[in-house]
Amino acid sequence: MLSAQDVSDVAELVELVDTMSSYRKSIEHLCDTSFLFFVRELFPAILSGIYANASEAGRLPLLINCFRCCETLLMRGGANKEQMMAFESYIEECLNRELIQPLCRDIETDLRLHLHSARIEGIAEVNPLKNGVRDLSFFTKLPAIRMLNYKVSN
Repeated sequence: MLSAQDVSDVAELVELVDTMSSYRKSIEHLCDTSFLFFVRELFPAILSGIYANASEAGRLPLLINCFRCCETLLMRGGANKEQMMAFESYIEECLNRELIQPLCRDIETDLRLHLHSARIEGIAEVNPLKNGVRDLSFFTKLPAIRMLNYKVSN
């Protein structure tokens, strides 16, 4: 015959084993960000905010991963391949328009200013100590960002 304490200990251990066996499912459920599909219009605004504050570039891979969860929602909802591709192209277009193109443009402008100020007489020399230079290296140091079907790398 088991005592009340033994029954309590066994019940606690069974509950612990049950929790341990289903922790992955619980984490997936709690971390599901597929609801972002319904507010995807925020994506460009968030990207432009990250680009405006380059020190927050580390948030970019996490943001992309959050929006990748929408792929799961689309698959569960029975989306066809064209709908999946439309969502992917939306994400790609926003990333290109709000981040990649401005980044390329700013790097090119910065390089031209430095080159011209060093080579052509009469052009005001660019002094990063006086004028300040926007540090875009946060973006160039990012690891490759995995999108739905491709990678964006530096």
